[in-house]
Amino acid sequence: MKTSKKWAWLTMLLIGILSVGITSCDEDENNTVTPDPGDGQEVESAYFFGYRDFTPQGSVYYIEVQEEIGSGTNKSNAVEIGLNAYVTSYGEHPYSFNGNAGTITKWDVDKTTLELSPSAILSLAGSTGLSGSVRPVFLSETRAFINKLEEGLIVEWNPSTMDITEVYNVDPLPDLGAEVVAYRQHSGYISSEGKIILPVWVAEPANCCETSHLPQPPHSLVAVFDPETGTLQYNRDSRQYANEGTLLQDPVDGSYYLYPASRNDFIEPYFDTEGLPDLRSVLKINQDGSFDPNFHFDISEVIGTTFQRSATFVYDGKMAYSYVDTADYTYPAAYTERTEIWSQNGPLLKKVLIDLNTGEVTPFTGLDAYSGGFQTTTIDGVAYFSASNGDTDTYSILRQDDANEFTPLTTRSEGNFMSFGQLW
Repeated sequence: MKTSKKWAWLTMLLIGILSVGITSCDEDENNTVTPDPGDGQEVESAYFFGYRDFTPQGSVYYIEVQEEIGSGTNKSNAVEIGLNAYVTSYGEHPYSFNGNAGTITKWDVDKTTLELSPSAILSLAGSTGLSGSVRPVFLSETRAFINKLEEGLIVEWNPSTMDITEVYNVDPLPDLGAEVVAYRQHSGYISSEGKIILPVWVAEPANCCETSHLPQPPHSLVAVFDPETGTLQYNRDSRQYANEGTLLQDPVDGSYYLYPASRNDFIEPYFDTEGLPDLRSVLKINQDGSFDPNFHFDISEVIGTTFQRSATFVYDGKMAYSYVDTADYTYPAAYTERTEIWSQNGPLLKKVLIDLNTGEVTPFTGLDAYSGGFQTTTIDGVAYFSASNGDTDTYSILRQDDANEFTPLTTRSEGNFMSFGQLW
């Protein structure tokens, strides 16, 4: 009995020592228990990637969520959302828009596994007839908008309940007085004043080459919708012939720039340009959607006659601009063959940074390793780009560190990134 009691006491003492040792290993110097990093822990951050793969049937779109930007992509963890789709996010939820079906799907993200699951689907086609390439604009967790100015329609919906809350019948795009190749509003921007700014793109005339074939009168055009009053107005500026359908926002100070439509450069070789507004001017848009009367920059004054290929971004007042120097190029005699210049991207394409404050022009080399790129989002004042490399058939997300400096963060090979953003 004495021996049994002695071994029982020693066993209890040994268990106590082991327990103290185990507890000590799991406690920090403040005597708090460190959680076990096992299953069930929520991730601290999450990013969504909207990308597409090229298939014989067309581009197939996917959504994937990763804990870190540089984690790469794994299509087995992604959700396929089909053809003619667009992905964006607001708050902690991705949203996908199916242009063929005219539906918006809200997605929930599991904070421990990052798995995606559909939360709700809103049909726009059935109730409003909206379909095609339209993109949502988010004002808050309960207010978002789909704009189709070609039809004079703005639809407000609630992202929390996924219900349509209001349909605004507004003035459709104004009559141009001439037939053009394309005329539409595409992208929308929420300004710091809560206005929705909607630049309107006007392409070149469908017919050549009389002055009467040009818009009457030619001017840049921006629509501004006030969600508080439910009213839309069109702002015009005669200092610019026509603008692209997107704005360039400087991540350094938040300024919006309205840049010339690339197809403006089809005017000068075929039409009489006397008395026309500048074909290559850059304007600035105020946060209330009005044109800044004190800002006007004419690209022609610093780099001469060009064909604009793209204006990629503005960073700290410097605009990335790619163009064909038409001093080295002769346009076809026939207006119907004007787009032949697009084939000159390789041998004649030049890339520069234009300081919109000083007019200084310097080489732009930041994206030389890539054959193309566009800005996808800004997170905490930092701009991110989707870029492709035609030589290696790879596609990347890049972080912009300066006007001429970019850092690749993640790369895939099956198709390019179309959108990207932080969920939390």
